Amino acid sequence: MSLKDKVALITGSTSGIGKAIALKLSSMGASVVITGRDEQRIDEVVDECRQLTAGGDGQQTTAIGVCADILLDEDINKLSDTVLSVYGKCDILVNNAGVYRLAGFGSANYMDTYDEEMKFLRSAQLLTKLLTQSLIDSKGSIVNISSYYDNPFPLALANNINKVCTDMLTKCLALELKPNGVCVNSISPGLISTPLVTNNPMLSKWVLSPDFIEKIALRRVGRPDDVANAVAFLVDDKSAIITGLKLAVDGGH
Repeated sequence: MSLKDKVALITGSTSGIGKAIALKLSSMGASVVITGRDEQRIDEVVDECRQLTAGGDGQQTTAIGVCADILLDEDINKLSDTVLSVYGKCDILVNNAGVYRLAGFGSANYMDTYDEEMKFLRSAQLLTKLLTQSLIDSKGSIVNISSYYDNPFPLALANNINKVCTDMLTKCLALELKPNGVCVNSISPGLISTPLVTNNPMLSKWVLSPDFIEKIALRRVGRPDDVANAVAFLVDDKSAIITGLKLAVDGGH
């Protein structure tokens, strides 16, 4: 598979799944745009991407970093403008940025948690809207990172709602953009070992327990590379017939 001459923007790409996606697409020859709120981490991922070679021919990949808060409209506009001004196009958009907050419906902070979750859904729509014409021009691909946790899960109501909406966004965009040749799919990761999990003591104790892992058919926790490989498949020209798909990357949970 090769993504030579393709431009890919991955939100939330300074760590975990987003970083793995950026490195994977870069290794396949794509020019990648790294974005997040931490300039140092952005620079580190950009450097890693630039050190990769595509196709075994020694050609260095192109990578740029854009410091942006994906929850601010002005930053989303800046991000879109930068991609189009630097590269003149966007072929691949991966909406990966998000959070995972635990709050029961009866808790005092539930509505704040809900509002935070839904801001990420809104930001994905705004960024997609700004880049839609470019994606149409290139007959590109959109991949939305959803979650296994679109199923009911204790204390995760706000996140569950967000992910269900993300999958519906995927289906609606796939329907609307299919006459233009744009493929829109979502990936539904199961339990993936990322800082989001390992740095949360309550969450990691819960989901990394033997009882939880026993429910996974392959009996192992996923890796960010597992998700990155799935993204690589969906944005490659060889899968150009696939759209409106929700692809589970969950070990058979």
